[in-house]
Amino acid sequence: MRSRATTNPPLLVSVVRDRTLMERQQVRQVYADLQQRRKNGENNIVVRHFNGVPSIVQANKDFQLNNTTHRHVTLAKTNQLEPPRDLW
Repeated sequence: MRSRATTNPPLLVSVVRDRTLMERQQVRQVYADLQQRRKNGENNIVVRHFNGVPSIVQANKDFQLNNTTHRHVTLAKTNQLEPPRDLW
């Protein structure tokens, strides 16, 4: 009998390379700048990645800071070799 993982694979799989130390520092710096600018009153800004480079840009009307139209999905780290079944 075949396992369900091989007969019904996930619809979307993303493979990315590891970031270098310099790239990780750059991402941290951009998010620190974003936090500082928001503390100074700029609320209509977000971080967007263009060709892998993070930048702070003005938020458009489709992306609201209250996330009513934009959702993030966070997956928990596990030692399992297959994705959680509730994602299928």
